[in-house]
Amino acid sequence: MADTSRLAAALQYLQDVANRGVIGGALGAPVDMITTALRPFGYKTEKPVMGSEWIGDKMQQAGMVSENRHPIAETVAGFIDPVTAATG
Repeated sequence: MADTSRLAAALQYLQDVANRGVIGGALGAPVDMITTALRPFGYKTEKPVMGSEWIGDKMQQAGMVSENRHPIAETVAGFIDPVTAATG
């Protein structure tokens, strides 16, 4: 029983990291780059529409990821995609 719950937790972890870090990061990269460029000009929105955090929130609402965050693993997973790595 304990092995099954550990396996389920590990699979959920991998799903969360892949969906938020790779998919959300890649889809949200263009908006994240524009947002980063606009910060010096006073643009302060934390989760712009279609940015990676916004996409991650929508994935969570759809049940594609859990509410648990794994920031280091998500960042490392983002380096799999060069576009995502450029916004990191």
